[in-house]
Amino acid sequence: IARGLGGCGIHNAMLYMRGRPADFAEWGAGWSWDDVLPFYKRSEDNEQFGTSPLHGTGGPVRVTTVASDELSDFFLDAFSTAGLPHVEDFNGPDRIGFGRYQFMIRDGLRDSAAAAFLGADRRAGYRAPPLVKTHALATRLVVEGRRVVGVEYVRGRAPTDKAKRLRAMARHEVVLSAGAVMTPKLLLLSGVGEAAKLRRLGITLVYDNPAVGRGLADGVYAIMQWATRKRNFFKCRLGTQAEEDQPHADYCAQQRAMYAAGHRSNSSLGSPGMSVGAFLRSPYAKGPEPDLQLTVHPWDKFSRPWSKRLVGVASMEIANNHPASRGWVELRSSRFTDPPLFAGPYLRDANDSRPLQWAMRQGRRLA
Repeated sequence: IARGLGGCGIHNAMLYMRGRPADFAEWGAGWSWDDVLPFYKRSEDNEQFGTSPLHGTGGPVRVTTVASDELSDFFLDAFSTAGLPHVEDFNGPDRIGFGRYQFMIRDGLRDSAAAAFLGADRRAGYRAPPLVKTHALATRLVVEGRRVVGVEYVRGRAPTDKAKRLRAMARHEVVLSAGAVMTPKLLLLSGVGEAAKLRRLGITLVYDNPAVGRGLADGVYAIMQWATRKRNFFKCRLGTQAEEDQPHADYCAQQRAMYAAGHRSNSSLGSPGMSVGAFLRSPYAKGPEPDLQLTVHPWDKFSRPWSKRLVGVASMEIANNHPASRGWVELRSSRFTDPPLFAGPYLRDANDSRPLQWAMRQGRRLA
């Protein structure tokens, strides 16, 4: 998943949402909120909040809001009527409440990590981009004693176990950032993990750490939908194929023309298809921070058939961002080509469904 320059930023919704200070407090020395905030600020080019105690300008990543739509504005009114506080900046001091999201979008185009940082030499004040080797798959870390000094890798679009092993050796440090599944896989292949399991697979032990691959967390969400007679955010095709089978053909043709003419930020094609949301703290939250995120999608996420009288469909995605369920990742074998064993952390703890049920009741009240 997301094997491309820019990682998941090449296909996700571009939502700019940082962790909370309390999240970083659990990471240990060097990773506190005060430690990471300067890097957030330095990377930003924030269009709405500019240079401030929590935001920055002039960085490689453009952060901005997008144009709203009628259905999304209806939800903002509903949140307000329900008594929720308005949040100007979801990355500000307080997150509980409703407001407009910010996104990593530059002039109507996705500003992924690849676009932002690998093109940084074209943006004033930034050094040349690093050397990137494509079609290169990491197979393990190179360890001397207890110190990681490099990375072993193979080249090719579909490398096999017989592929030639190459090495990239570090001058200063090695950063392992291969995602929540592949990062523990690489550590385990490198001999960092539970000693007994590694020895059974014939892997030389470097460091006995049974926690590697354990504690996998991921949010789970539910979707609510409403149908209205009001206009929604029409989904349009970017290509030039015929529109005879698509409703709202004139509208979509207008949006494509606007996009092609360079007015991308004003076109629906320059939007991620959402603009507003809310954060709530359910009665089941363990601390002061919100455990629920409600994101309004002013279109039909399921593309199900509706009555022709109902021209507008809104979907609301409700995410439990603080689940108690945990999963794991283990090696299937000592071969780097074999996918790891994976146990997803989804609703393993029955209590994780309770905040979602509570939020759905709130959603009905909002509607």
